[in-house]
Amino acid sequence: MVCANSPLPSHLDSLKQEAISYLHSLIDETPQPFRILIFDSNNKDSWKSIPALQGFEFHFVNSAHYVLRSGIYQDYSLFGISENCSEISQEDLKNLISIRTSLPFLVLGFSQLEEMSTRHFESLLAQQNSENIIQQTLYRIEEVRGSLNFYRPHDYDGRQRGINMETQLMLKEFLRTHMQDKAKKPEEILKEAINLIRPQK
Repeated sequence: MVCANSPLPSHLDSLKQEAISYLHSLIDETPQPFRILIFDSNNKDSWKSIPALQGFEFHFVNSAHYVLRSGIYQDYSLFGISENCSEISQEDLKNLISIRTSLPFLVLGFSQLEEMSTRHFESLLAQQNSENIIQQTLYRIEEVRGSLNFYRPHDYDGRQRGINMETQLMLKEFLRTHMQDKAKKPEEILKEAINLIRPQK
């Protein structure tokens, strides 16, 4: 049975098609981050020697207060922080940034990055980039449609917020699944193709 406050199936199908179209266009427009904002200007050489960060553009700051007050954090999605930072902890920095943005970001400590393999780091960046593309897709849909609310004429305004959140969550999961399918390794795609062909012999 369909709940009274659920999005209508025809609207959902249309929304999914629209979302995939925006998603594919954004994949080409949204490169992975190539720069990092580091809260530690006293150990620049140590940060630059981290293998996982080779090829990155480094920007160093002393004051978390300045970064948050000036808004320059909005230009970054990757942050590094020294475990010895006396002004703010890694967890507090995460919390303060998350209050100010709905886009995905990473805050990593020096020791974390120093011990992290390049492959693991690249995996984290790819995951973050995927989430960023999904969020940007939802923003683009809302720009065009005005809202992600889908409700029947007899529903009350008080239900709109809940429906909006429900629709967003459902779309996010749909887009994540779609991106995971697209990210399959060539050997996995080949294996699936062989399994598809075999029964036809």
